[in-house]
Order: sequence, then C-alpha cells, then structure tokens
Amino acid sequence: MKAKISGLPAPRIKIPYNVALGFAIGADLVARKLTKKPPRASVTEVRMARKIMFFDSSRAGRELGYEPGPIDTALSDAISYYRTTGAAPGK
Repeated sequence: MKAKISGLPAPRIKIPYNVALGFAIGADLVARKLTKKPPRASVTEVRMARKIMFFDSSRAGRELGYEPGPIDTALSDAISYYRTTGAAPGK
C-alpha cells in the first residue's frame, strides 16, 4: 500500500541485520575517507531500524491541541519534501 504513495516498488527481500550492519560500516568508512558526503546507510540508522519503537502523542493533544492527520497524507508530504531536496529519487 505504501509503495503506491511513492510510486516506487516495495522492497522484495529482507536483508539480514549483519549484512546491513557490514554495509553501513563500509559506507561510513567510504563516506569519511573518500566522498566526504553522508553515507548511503549509517551504522546508527541500521541499529535503530532493529528496534521496535512506539510513540504516543496524547500529551501533545492534551497540552497543545495536536491532532494527528491521516498517515497517507503525512507519508505523501514527506516523500514530496525528500524529492524536492534531492534526498529521494523521483518516480
């Protein structure tokens, strides 16, 4: 479903954690020593992706009147932003 929002195909395979971590370590090294640009995947990102995280916005609702909108709208807005900044590919 979320692949429809981006217009890009959804991932087809699951990469084992150790493979992703090894790639991130290598990408960090290449980024630091050669390209001087952010790595394609960082060690921190890979480690965080392994964690199960939950967030609760009820306090923001009580104290600030925050009301979350539909997830599809938020994802669409995020994709548009990242495409505008060049951080994500187009369709």
